[in-house]
Amino acid sequence: MLKKLLAKLQILNNHRRTFIRISIKKGIPRLELHEKYEPHIKWTIRVLTIIGVASSVITFSIWYYSLVFSIILLLIEQFIERSAFHYVSFFVQPLPESWDAEQWYAMAHAVPVDSSLPCIVGFVFKDIKVATDFFNLIRAWNYNSDIDKDDNIKLSFIIEKNGDYSTYIYPNPVREIVLQARKNIEEKNKLSKYGKEHTQLIVQVTFCKSFPYGPTSSLRLFKENYTQGSKFEVRAFLFDGINIKEIKSIRPIIKYHVKIKDRKKVGQNEDEYMHGKMYNK
Repeated sequence: MLKKLLAKLQILNNHRRTFIRISIKKGIPRLELHEKYEPHIKWTIRVLTIIGVASSVITFSIWYYSLVFSIILLLIEQFIERSAFHYVSFFVQPLPESWDAEQWYAMAHAVPVDSSLPCIVGFVFKDIKVATDFFNLIRAWNYNSDIDKDDNIKLSFIIEKNGDYSTYIYPNPVREIVLQARKNIEEKNKLSKYGKEHTQLIVQVTFCKSFPYGPTSSLRLFKENYTQGSKFEVRAFLFDGINIKEIKSIRPIIKYHVKIKDRKKVGQNEDEYMHGKMYNK
């Protein structure tokens, strides 16, 4: 598992080095490139200048040919001169040392009779070590705290068109430590990278698994009774082949944020969107 993640990280690093795109800023197209292309752009502008000088001695048979040629040359030169150069940094969120998705057996949701008690979202595993490693990892996303008031651990239930629902859990890409790392890098490079824009790439894992969303699904009960923003507990459970019981050795994590949405209502700017496009193919 770790080797695969490192291999993907290397691929991302290669993509970083070939960073090039066209963006629109205030209605005007702009070329954005990795800083390694800066010498190439300088030489391109020099070549265009030479062509511009050389074209002044060229006589076109029709005067507006010369005008059109000069305008095209000017537009190309202006487009290239407005290029924005980026330097790229990586931030790696805590990753699992190993993971066996087959050991993630089910989800269990519970709503207490006593309304003063919190609802429960349970992750059910078939192996206690996998459960322990999983909770240690997601707790690390929350700075090893049992209380997640800042939504450092993103949890969502996306109801699919086929009658299932997908459980997503992943680290918040705008955790305070991520934002601080970005700020530190920009402060460190404010002189050496003056005039260049910083692009921060975040490497992280997203756990996702689908489960039936039938009439008796416990998610339906949770959805109907949970009030957004109220406290609920994320707990670990073990399925021994017959029964499901709580793993008392794993402390629960208290959360206040959860996303429950139909797939069709997931926006393009939401983390579950791209995964959903692949899932629905």
